[in-house]
Amino acid sequence: MKELVFAIVEMTLLAAPWLLLGLLVAGLVRGLVPRARIRQWLSGDGIRPILRGAVLGVPLPMCSCGAIPTALALYRGGAGRGPTTSFLVGTPGAGVDSLSLTLSLIHL
Repeated sequence: MKELVFAIVEMTLLAAPWLLLGLLVAGLVRGLVPRARIRQWLSGDGIRPILRGAVLGVPLPMCSCGAIPTALALYRGGAGRGPTTSFLVGTPGAGVDSLSLTLSLIHL
């Protein structure tokens, strides 16, 4: 039982900084980016808003813990489901930090 509690505390402490970063970015998005701008860029039909959501997420060095609050702020700000989902997938999976680490691990 002690090992389980220790593992839970350890995982919480590992995720906490990234979650706080995500909350900070979400607060900045909500406070600095007007809703009209979010709706203009990340809503509507077609592939363009979805690509914009993915492109927005790629340069951010966040794991999924940090991407979730930011994506929630985008969605509540008027972004569509498609762009929000592409942001969620693009941020932790195709981020610059993830790609550089992967390339260095496979020796490319």
